[in-house]
Amino acid sequence: MATKIKYTQKELKGPDKFSSTVIAGFEYFSDHSKKIVLIVVTVIVVLVAAYLVQGHRENKDDAANAMFNSAVVQLNAGNDQEALNEFNALRNEFPDNKITKIAFYYAGIINFRLGNYDESVSDLNQFLNSGVEEDMLVQSALLTQGLARFEQEKWQQAVELLSQFEKIPEGPLHERARIHLALAYEKLGQPQKAEAVYKELYKRPDGINPGMSPVNVNPSSGK
Repeated sequence: MATKIKYTQKELKGPDKFSSTVIAGFEYFSDHSKKIVLIVVTVIVVLVAAYLVQGHRENKDDAANAMFNSAVVQLNAGNDQEALNEFNALRNEFPDNKITKIAFYYAGIINFRLGNYDESVSDLNQFLNSGVEEDMLVQSALLTQGLARFEQEKWQQAVELLSQFEKIPEGPLHERARIHLALAYEKLGQPQKAEAVYKELYKRPDGINPGMSPVNVNPSSGK
């Protein structure tokens, strides 16, 4: 049988602990309601802002990728100018997007093909300074810059660019760079340096044909 609990008249008249706690809570909230509401609202705003920023970033990535893919389609179709226009639009609209770094590379290559040599060198400089470390793209960018200056008959600048391949391991672009380096030396009136490069190429198993006069090498094709 349950034990009966007796209350004094004083205890019945006074508030119990639960009532006191509730009352104290309401009084605290009343005194600090503005601060509490402000804190809650601030937290909600931060969370919503983070969500919107993330969603906006994903939307921007999707839009940038769509523009990049469209430009590549134009490039593969042989529409160089249209592809260049789209790559430039991508760079202007999404300058901080990762895919834009590759857009600089493609723009530089297309400008070279179109004979816009200064623009090509400028675009490829931006690509090389973007932090991309893909060896083949970096080597292709350096070679294209050197060939652009070669086509402009800016022989010293061509030498400065193409001589960087002396520090680059052998690769598919290495021979073409070295041939044009030797040709640029000849144009500068430095036949000894040109001959040294030719001799280096002759010694390679896949070097240029010793029976072919180096001065007859086609600068635009490397053949």
